[in-house]
Amino acid sequence: MNGMDGQQVLRMVFQRMSAKAAERFSGDMTLLNIDERVAGLLGALSNNHFEPVAQNVDGMFQIKLQNCPFRSVAMTNNAVCDFDANMISTGMGVSMTQISCISEGQPCCVYQSVEPMTVDLGV
Repeated sequence: MNGMDGQQVLRMVFQRMSAKAAERFSGDMTLLNIDERVAGLLGALSNNHFEPVAQNVDGMFQIKLQNCPFRSVAMTNNAVCDFDANMISTGMGVSMTQISCISEGQPCCVYQSVEPMTVDLGV
């Protein structure tokens, strides 16, 4: 942490916390297929009051978080968004990127797969 400013330290802390959170709910998710991992992730996000909605849009998979338990922090410091993005990517085992953020005035945060993919949302 030597030479890091406060924002960099906060991002590093959130990254570590999100990895631990993803490990906690995922167990050995690597043995599951992507549809089962997404179902597990959505359950964990729901249990933690994120109110997630999964959707396939134009060949890309998205998770929309209709609620942010960290809203007051996220509105002033988007480092908390790194927590969400890392937890979602780790839980799915797929790279996801944030395409919408409440701290930028959008109504909710949306994370989208970096590579084209669709998920069976009926699992």
